[in-house]
Amino acid sequence: MEPLKYLVNKTLIDNTAKEFHAQWKAFDKKKFVKLVLDKDWEGRELKDRSNHIASCLRELLPDPYPKALEIFMEVVDKVKAKDPEGRLEYWFYPNFIQLFGLEHPKLSIPALARVTHLFSSEFAVRPYITQDPKGMMKTMLKWSKDKDFHVRRLASEGCRPRLPWGLRLTDFVADPAPILPILENLKTDPELYVRRSVANNLNDIGKDNQGLVLDLLADWKKADHVDTNWIIGHALRSLVKAGNHQALEILGYPASPKLTVTDFELNPKTVKKGGQIHFSLNISSQEKQRLMVDYIIHFMKNNGETAPKVFKLKKLDHETGDAVSIKKKHSFKQISTRKYYPGAHALELQINGKSYGRIDFVLDADGVY
Repeated sequence: MEPLKYLVNKTLIDNTAKEFHAQWKAFDKKKFVKLVLDKDWEGRELKDRSNHIASCLRELLPDPYPKALEIFMEVVDKVKAKDPEGRLEYWFYPNFIQLFGLEHPKLSIPALARVTHLFSSEFAVRPYITQDPKGMMKTMLKWSKDKDFHVRRLASEGCRPRLPWGLRLTDFVADPAPILPILENLKTDPELYVRRSVANNLNDIGKDNQGLVLDLLADWKKADHVDTNWIIGHALRSLVKAGNHQALEILGYPASPKLTVTDFELNPKTVKKGGQIHFSLNISSQEKQRLMVDYIIHFMKNNGETAPKVFKLKKLDHETGDAVSIKKKHSFKQISTRKYYPGAHALELQINGKSYGRIDFVLDADGVY
């Protein structure tokens, strides 16, 4: 698969030059292309390419910033008309406002809402939040009621405390209270794009404020709204994976299920490089109940200790007397996201967050890579 940075290529640069020249005849197309495609261009990654394009635009657009922004936003509206859903390679549009507009928030903040169609302003808005948290959150609360779902989604995604790739909002990590009114407005949003952001925001908050999220979602669950229920399930994914009993109970999985596990077996007990373990088990239920069956691999680390990783196995809606047999294999084939170390490992069975057995096995020294 080709790296994402290659989406930001010479064709995009040429088209961008044409768009700006069409809107402002003094824009030097040739100089822009030359500035962007400098000696460092090939080594730049996606984010750096986007920042670099924004900087080159600012160099060639007029002073002061408000005049440059006026031309810039006219181009934005033209591009939006041609490509209303936007693209990853348009990241440089919100970057321009992020990098050069902080001293003019009254102009820049509405511009972020307009540009978010081309590429989400979720990263660009964050310096504005840290500059004026109260004022910015009032604006984002208004955005959460906007008729445009792109803007509603920005209201949630932009204030995620731990947004990947984004500036961490440390004040909201400590106290996420300013975020909650925004999420309340969006908890029944008809757009999955928005609901997914709400769930991700809550998942972020739950990493530092677990009790708050659990209490909030338990309250939301009472309404039993189909769209809110989707958010709840997705928002609790990390806590569910960790076997949190309250999270599981909110989703209808009892903390103390009435069941029997038999014939929990694993083979082989010694795994070679690139090999697999195979395991099986039977579950018998004593009452009607929902079951979330996971398995945990306790991986050997480089320091000689083990660390658990939870893997999803099966969700079951059991009737009284139901019995089910489960078979699964887990590969130790080399992957880029994990390094394997030889020694004692273990497989653990987890149902509704509760352990139902553990079997030790060994990764042979030949399995190191």
